Amino acid sequence: MADSPLPETDDRTPIENPALYQAGKQLFLKAGSQILRAWSAEGVKLCRDIVPATGFVCGVVGPSAKILAMQEITADELLDECKQRIGRIVEARPDAILIQSITDVEEAVLCLRAARESCKLKVGVSMTYGSGVEQAETVMGQGCEEVTRRLVDEGADLVGCDCGAAVDESVLIVRLMRQATQLPIAVFPDAGQRELHDDKIVYVETPQDFASKAPSLVAAGADIIGGCCGVSPDHITCLAGVVRECGAP
Repeated sequence: MADSPLPETDDRTPIENPALYQAGKQLFLKAGSQILRAWSAEGVKLCRDIVPATGFVCGVVGPSAKILAMQEITADELLDECKQRIGRIVEARPDAILIQSITDVEEAVLCLRAARESCKLKVGVSMTYGSGVEQAETVMGQGCEEVTRRLVDEGADLVGCDCGAAVDESVLIVRLMRQATQLPIAVFPDAGQRELHDDKIVYVETPQDFASKAPSLVAAGADIIGGCCGVSPDHITCLAGVVRECGAP
């Protein structure tokens, strides 16, 4: 069981308000999360201070601000950028590296190579799908099966999917990924589809509805379940209870 990013605990919060950041992460630990994800070296250090001995801290590397496919950055430049980001995170002593929210397999491969050249930690790669007829493609038109096979060939220790898809779409994505690999699969779905209310993007799926679909994710082949956009500690509390009931670890 993994945590989810809270809107009020963004990348700068570990630096500007470490107490708030740790309080947010504590809520997920109390809800049943066994894995905390941190998007910065400062965040990794703060998570390390509060995670129990049985828990894990993943240092997260997100997508570059520049798009490789649009030639806004070269492959060599992206590789160097990833090495620098990963190097800072590794110094904070995470248990593993998670490359997350990537929409282009070529960028994912470069991030994976950078991690391999920067540390000896386990490295997972979680892609963002949600495009195509069945919502099982990246915005680049890359299907989750072909992406998964490519990441396996490149030496990923774990593959996954996050953001851009709710639980319903994620079930199919996980099933297709499982057909392509026997590696552990992580899934971090959104709390339903995004909606616009009073000029604000909201996710309206209740914790109970979100959690009720967890057995389908487990049956499809998911080994680690967490959350992404709109997923609160209450969602994780319900999720943990349902996962235990269906006999998953």
